[in-house]
Amino acid sequence: MRARYTLLLVVALKLLIATSSAAQSLSNLRCIELPASQSYLFDTATVVPNSFIIYQDDIIISDSQFTFSSETKQLNISGLDSNKTIRICYRVLPQEITKPYFVMQPPEVISTRSAYQFQFDNKQPTDIQTTYTQLDKSGSVSRGISVGNNRDMSLTGGLNLQMSGKIAPNLWLAASLTDANIPIQPEGNTAQLSDFDKVFIQIYNNKISATLGDYQLSIRENPFLKVDKKQQGFLFEVKPQKNDSTKFIYSGLSSASVSKGKYHRQTLVAIEGNQGPYKLYGANNEHFIIVIAASERVFIDGVLLERGENGDYIIDYNAAEIMFTPRCPISRQSRITVEFEYSDRTYARFVAAHVSKWESNRTLFSVAVMSESDAKNQTYDVDLKDEWRTLLAEVGDNIDSAFVINAHEEEYNPESVQYALQDTSYQGVDYQIYRYSVNRDSARYRVGFSYVGAGNGDYVSITGYINGRVYRWVAPENGVKQGDYEPITLLITPKSKQNIALKAEHKLKKSTKIYSNITYSNSDINTFSKKDSYDNHGVAFVSGVQFGTDSSRWSSRGEYQFIHKYFETFERYRTTEFERDWNIETASERANEHIATFGARWNNKQIGAVEYNAEALVSENIYKGIKNSLLANIDTKKVIVKSNLSIVNSESDSINSRFAKADVKTGYLIKNVLSGVKLQAEENHRTVNKLVLDQSSFRFYDAALFSETKGTNLFKMNISSGIRNDEKCYNSSFEELTNVKYVQSEFVLNISPTHSWEFMANYKNIEPQNPDYWTDIKPENTLGGRITNRISLAKRVISLSNFYEIGSGLESKKEYAYMKTVPGEGTHIWRDLNNNCIKELSEFELAPIAAEADYIRYFIPTDDYMNAYYCRYRGNININLNRWQNSNKKLVKIIAKLSNQANFQVNHKTIDNRFISYGNPFFVPNSDSVMLSNQLSGRNTLSYGRSNARWGADYIISKTQNKQMLDNGFETRTNENQSVVLRVNFLQFFTVLNEAAMQKSAYNSQAFSFKDYTIGSLSDEIKLEINPNIATRFEIKYKYADKNNDLSLNSVEAHNFTLSFQYSKVQKGNFNVLIGYVHNNFSGNAEDPTNFELLEGYQIGKNLTWQLGSIVNLSKHFQLTFQYHGRTSPQIKTIHTGTVMVKAFF
Repeated sequence: MRARYTLLLVVALKLLIATSSAAQSLSNLRCIELPASQSYLFDTATVVPNSFIIYQDDIIISDSQFTFSSETKQLNISGLDSNKTIRICYRVLPQEITKPYFVMQPPEVISTRSAYQFQFDNKQPTDIQTTYTQLDKSGSVSRGISVGNNRDMSLTGGLNLQMSGKIAPNLWLAASLTDANIPIQPEGNTAQLSDFDKVFIQIYNNKISATLGDYQLSIRENPFLKVDKKQQGFLFEVKPQKNDSTKFIYSGLSSASVSKGKYHRQTLVAIEGNQGPYKLYGANNEHFIIVIAASERVFIDGVLLERGENGDYIIDYNAAEIMFTPRCPISRQSRITVEFEYSDRTYARFVAAHVSKWESNRTLFSVAVMSESDAKNQTYDVDLKDEWRTLLAEVGDNIDSAFVINAHEEEYNPESVQYALQDTSYQGVDYQIYRYSVNRDSARYRVGFSYVGAGNGDYVSITGYINGRVYRWVAPENGVKQGDYEPITLLITPKSKQNIALKAEHKLKKSTKIYSNITYSNSDINTFSKKDSYDNHGVAFVSGVQFGTDSSRWSSRGEYQFIHKYFETFERYRTTEFERDWNIETASERANEHIATFGARWNNKQIGAVEYNAEALVSENIYKGIKNSLLANIDTKKVIVKSNLSIVNSESDSINSRFAKADVKTGYLIKNVLSGVKLQAEENHRTVNKLVLDQSSFRFYDAALFSETKGTNLFKMNISSGIRNDEKCYNSSFEELTNVKYVQSEFVLNISPTHSWEFMANYKNIEPQNPDYWTDIKPENTLGGRITNRISLAKRVISLSNFYEIGSGLESKKEYAYMKTVPGEGTHIWRDLNNNCIKELSEFELAPIAAEADYIRYFIPTDDYMNAYYCRYRGNININLNRWQNSNKKLVKIIAKLSNQANFQVNHKTIDNRFISYGNPFFVPNSDSVMLSNQLSGRNTLSYGRSNARWGADYIISKTQNKQMLDNGFETRTNENQSVVLRVNFLQFFTVLNEAAMQKSAYNSQAFSFKDYTIGSLSDEIKLEINPNIATRFEIKYKYADKNNDLSLNSVEAHNFTLSFQYSKVQKGNFNVLIGYVHNNFSGNAEDPTNFELLEGYQIGKNLTWQLGSIVNLSKHFQLTFQYHGRTSPQIKTIHTGTVMVKAFF
């Protein structure tokens, strides 16, 4: 993995030798994921105080829940669910702004003023100094080792380096080098995404650009060769240089790389009123894929959509799921197409590309060459056996038949799911089957299962308690298979594809142009085999002439295309709805295609344009079609007309068809409001032998009134209301299918910079017209929408914001497992409760000490979805009366010390279709089974004297709840808290804090009911902080807690003493020590598995913990970090854990 960074690092270090100090980063954003805790200490560069964004369960924690001290670099957070991890994102400054800086380095002892006198030297600076004085850089490289007596030794490391600046006259450099143990995949809920893991070095000027690392390879000018792929490798570009002469201008690019993903195009089956999520699959029907971030292009009815919560859709790249927002309502007629790249680790895939273009005032000539080939002898996740290679050589191009048994014999490994090979008999038939086993002597097979369809396999996935997915054999009944899975896998063949494209254009006159393009393809879908190579080669050709330009009064064009039946390219070059526009069904065989086009266009700069096109398409011996289309775009500043009319007459085999489409929008503009009519209609009349109406025939019309605003930002409106009628063929005649009435609306009101509203709603009423003909269509009402607002009142004394969204979609059953990782970088630990040495799901707990966490929990996507209605709500209200503190009235001054911050978030999905249930974010259903999932977080903080440096008081109420639908039942965690916090500062360096709290935490699991608990607690914590100077800090803390488990009747009185000390010195480092003593007076059943939660991971009786840490700045560019943790109690052995890390700063 790290080998690919070697060359990049060598180049970067050569550039860094001549530099002296760190400067600003290209990106100062940092994100870390940690177990939930009350405080964190940052030892990196200066943190921007107001830049923190903290997530738990993908919910943003309110600013009122945390505070950050710039001096101590300590972040304190309250109100977290201690059973979950949090993600902290923040920005840093490149240097310590709290330490002194000098224009010149001061001497150790200043004896005379001459020490600071300037002395001039006439020597010329060296080339290196001149070259690199404008290069900015920041970052670090670290390597560490962790050891302990209860864990294996582990190595950790990371690289984070950013550089930018001028490195030579007319030559600049930009670089980003990162290498972390945990890669970061951006969330697909915004229009713009940040490439957190992008690694590259780029050298450029106004003539050339050279990139080494990650980049986007884009070739879009050629009509048949269109590529837009994320690559890792080398890219060299020559930029065009403009001149006034008739000489040719050259531009081009060359690329040699390894592909990061595999291209795939998928058509989704839309469900009426269902916004998703919709699942994406791989090209070979892989069910669990990771989509390459920002590689997707999503179309509905041929229109490209925009990503983002405020756009048309959001996407989860890790789960490969896409969900549509209320701005884009989904119906059963929606034609959804997604083009994307996904991670494919079958073969190493090498890509080479070159483009050269010569252009003058009248002539353009270009050549493009691209090759993409799998290295058949260099596989990633699969080791091809010799017999598998032989099989692949024999199947030729019949690649869908290359199935093999997916079972490998290996040594017993308790960390994985393994099977025993057994003989069994059922109904007189002998079978050899795989059965899950933990027997060290027989569990010798690691088996992979593939989904083959319901009733096509002999195995089923079972809901169990083992850490990992387990499959069970089910016996056939009278020879009929009863399962869905088989222990087989489809061998993926290595593929190779090349394109060579030549393009030429020439202007005969100022507005007359001729053009031609020819593209050759060589495509081999199985490079292991020499069979079936007759279809490897193909060619595509287009040539045409154009009279006039888009701005000409009259223009016309004629064009001819030929596409050989075996022509292949890398990505789709045709329009998204090419087949539908020509009324083409999926052909069982391929054929040469001929397309002739004639078009004429009339243009008037004052009122618009009208265009007519006549086209003919012939697929030899398969299809013949003629299409006529008329497009108009008229705008007289008062009357607006937009229309797209087309009709296709075609013949294919025994089917004759006439496909007519009309899409018209006309309106009249009064002031800033355009009102009018929209009409959309289609009729696809398909007959068999020109006599009988084919079952695939359909027709519909959609008529709507609309009103929308133009040219104003204060108030925006877009509202339409219409009727749609659908008909389908039944018994050789058109019969009514459905009648739909709908309303779509969107309003935006910007009252002031601090007061805005946005409203969006979609309502649809569906009435089946012939339920006896089509029994699968039911009467239905669908509703979806969103409301957002932002308001500030009373000169910003009160500020509030709300986000509310409802709709219908899907909820998947989630399956999870635990994976062992580097100790200290996980979230959970394993406790063998029944001493059977089998890792069961119920035996994993959140680690009480982060240094001992060596397992991470990950979710396994499933294809088991349920229809659901969802509601999302986020609300914040802040009341700050400090603006009244200068009042002359005593009562007002007292009230001015009050402030209140409240936030509430909920995201729930339910099967109850009543609006009062799913549309109310505060609704509590009578039955737990109605609510499929629920993520709730609420917090209110009432403060008195919050801004007072000497004293203050807070009253905090919070609640969090997380309910999930898992494959083995529902799981719910709830935490409620009420606390009063008092703060007093005296004698300038003494701070006393006291927090009295009443808490309630509950866990409910249908699968592991023996771990259910409802724990109530009363606690009081007092903390004394002593800061005698800026470098020294003492902290003494005592906490008393009385906790009771209402289900098991166990209880504990806990006494927690903590003493800590920290010493920091600017430019030198810091040292900290912590000693903790916990005494648990326990009453009840000591063997109860819920005691781990009741005792917060400690043991009954006495517990002792200690921690030592130090950060030593060895020099300006090197830092040594040491951490040591230990704990002991009478019931367990003493556990020691230590980490040493060296970090070099650039």
